[in-house]
Amino acid sequence: MRSFFQFLGYDLGAIQAVESVRFGFGWGWAALVLLLGILLPLFLWTYRQFEGKPVTPLLGGVLMGLRVLFVVFVLVLLAGFRCTVTGWVPQKNKLAVLVDSSRSMSIPEEGSTRMERVRKAFVDGGFLNRIEQRTGINPALFSFAGSVAPLAREDVASFSIQPEGNQTNLTKAVTGVSEHLGEGNLLGMIVLTDGAHNTGENPLEGLAHLRIPLHFLGVGRTGQAKDLGIALERPPSAGYLNSMARVRGEVRLFRIATDSVAVEIKRDGKTVDSIKVPVTPGETRAGFAFNISCDAEGTFTYSAAVPHLPGELTLENNQSSFLIKVVKERLKVVILANSPSWDQTFIKGAVKSDPNSHVNAGVRITDSRWSRTEDFTLKGIAATPDLATDLEDTDVMVLDGLPEKFLQPVAETIFKRLESGKMGLFILPSPRGYKFLGYPGSRLGELFPVNLAEEVWRGISANLLLPSSDPPYAFLRLLDDPMENSMFFKSLPKMEGLFTYGAPKLGTEILLLSTLEQGGRPAPALVQHRVGRGHVVMLMGGPLWPMGFKLVPTDRTIKPYTAFVMNLFKWLANRREDALVTLETASARGFVGQPSTFRVWVMDSRRQYVTSAQVSAVISAKGREPQNLTFIGTSEKGCYEATFVPPWRGMFGIAVAARSQGKLVGEAKGDFLVEMPTVEFDNPEVQVDLMKRLASGTNGSYFPIESGGELISALKATPGRKQESKILDARDSFWVLFALLLLPLIEWVIRRTKGFS
Repeated sequence: MRSFFQFLGYDLGAIQAVESVRFGFGWGWAALVLLLGILLPLFLWTYRQFEGKPVTPLLGGVLMGLRVLFVVFVLVLLAGFRCTVTGWVPQKNKLAVLVDSSRSMSIPEEGSTRMERVRKAFVDGGFLNRIEQRTGINPALFSFAGSVAPLAREDVASFSIQPEGNQTNLTKAVTGVSEHLGEGNLLGMIVLTDGAHNTGENPLEGLAHLRIPLHFLGVGRTGQAKDLGIALERPPSAGYLNSMARVRGEVRLFRIATDSVAVEIKRDGKTVDSIKVPVTPGETRAGFAFNISCDAEGTFTYSAAVPHLPGELTLENNQSSFLIKVVKERLKVVILANSPSWDQTFIKGAVKSDPNSHVNAGVRITDSRWSRTEDFTLKGIAATPDLATDLEDTDVMVLDGLPEKFLQPVAETIFKRLESGKMGLFILPSPRGYKFLGYPGSRLGELFPVNLAEEVWRGISANLLLPSSDPPYAFLRLLDDPMENSMFFKSLPKMEGLFTYGAPKLGTEILLLSTLEQGGRPAPALVQHRVGRGHVVMLMGGPLWPMGFKLVPTDRTIKPYTAFVMNLFKWLANRREDALVTLETASARGFVGQPSTFRVWVMDSRRQYVTSAQVSAVISAKGREPQNLTFIGTSEKGCYEATFVPPWRGMFGIAVAARSQGKLVGEAKGDFLVEMPTVEFDNPEVQVDLMKRLASGTNGSYFPIESGGELISALKATPGRKQESKILDARDSFWVLFALLLLPLIEWVIRRTKGFS
């Protein structure tokens, strides 16, 4: 029956089996009969009055019948002739089987790996055949790790599935299959996994509203894995000569009884330090930290390693490495202030604590009297400051309440140095506010990350707050422990008040919040945004110098706070080479199979950004074929970006070339260290509790893989179906148009052949 309706040109949609067909009219039967009773006699009377051709009775009857049939046909269509088709729509007629192919499935337990247990269930146990016999459904097959991909039946028959995925995203796998097959069509999903979800959204949250039963077959044994590993948390990618770089890490232990672990620190393969990390009984993780002495310029490979133990799960996580580039840091800070303040004294003292840093200050006494100091040495009084000379090689400019009119002559110089990334700007709050100092609407006013016209002073004391316990910038991570670090900022002496503004400008980032409320939320205390390649940081309240360190008893010292200011200045300095082409790597290292982003900045010989350059790179590794990489332009002027997915571990060399109008603009080179991701082994235990909670929340079930037969018995034996009806209008069929054309055509042909017209 479905085929017949398709022949007539109708689409029954999801209805697969037709049960009944009913005919009717939009006007109703009575209306049609009444209409025919009036129009047909009128038509016949008119026809007999005006048709005077001499025809035989038979031919006249045929012609009359064709015309009457045409009129009836038109009236029936006008009356809305239709049929209602009722049938059955299959429901829950699909089944999905997902196999975890991440690296954790290679973990050996009791003489066989987790993936071998899956192979045994499929090949030896006839798992798929038993599902088909139970449900009558040929299940769709998928493998998943960081993403999900379909499997062919031949892949399972020969079992060519390899545990090679570097991450496990259970949420993405389930939602991806649900979207592909349709949530309303799925009888359920059977997931063969160890439950080691380690990337992406938490499955307990991401799958909370799923309406598909999840049936888990847990693969593996609990309490069997033995492993010792090490991980480094956000290692630094840059260091400065004659300074120290702090590195934090974590030792991870599973089924290893020890009270301490020796961590060996190596630089370029040579041991430079050794740390004994204490382990609390019953704990599986122990944190540690060490300092890198940046005593020489260059690029160095640092490694932290733990001993190899017999019977370990894997040796890939026994060492963690990263690259650090040490540069000669000549940091020049220039303070331009409207009047003397304690904040300036504190900044000078903080800068003086670094032997490679220098600070100059120009302080306005009157419009025609300016004092100038260089590294705490008074150089005298001048009628006007030589700002152009000072700004030529300034790394960080500190603006402390100076009116706009004094900076107007060097406004373009400030802009160019900021846009090129050669200078950063740190804005201290002005006692009067910047709204009344001529900045709103001016060229320099564009540098501020806020709208100065909405400036309001709120003289309420407030503490500082970190937006998150794990801040993205090193200068906000002063203490190793995240909780202690957050408490350090929160326990600093309160600011006397803050300036508040409206919505920040597009691209502005909040570095520190405050306990002062603004619109029901914490008011920003420290914000930053980019101007070209340079950074602008603005402090909303003050004083910057926390006098409470001297006035309030505390066990905190001023050293972490001084380090915060100095590290902020070094970040603002945005140290880059003076080359026309500059290469940036996203971090100190990358991981196999995970995308890493490279950025290239291109300028011409006039130090202007090139927006139409052709940027390419060659990535090479020892003993490997070189790979080509093409960069595309970004929304930032003169910036080009490319993504590289490392296929193997090791040291990669990157050679970048930029061309414009067929000519070489410049080249840049760099190194990139790639490590093997070990997140799959961070927690090698089978996550039985997670799988049981997901199964319970979706009306599914959980069984160990050895009890696969019990899971199959728990499946609903037959797919469901529901009854649906669909109304088909006769006017929607192409055969109706054909009939409306055919009847007059036949009548006309007869009349022409008989000579009646």
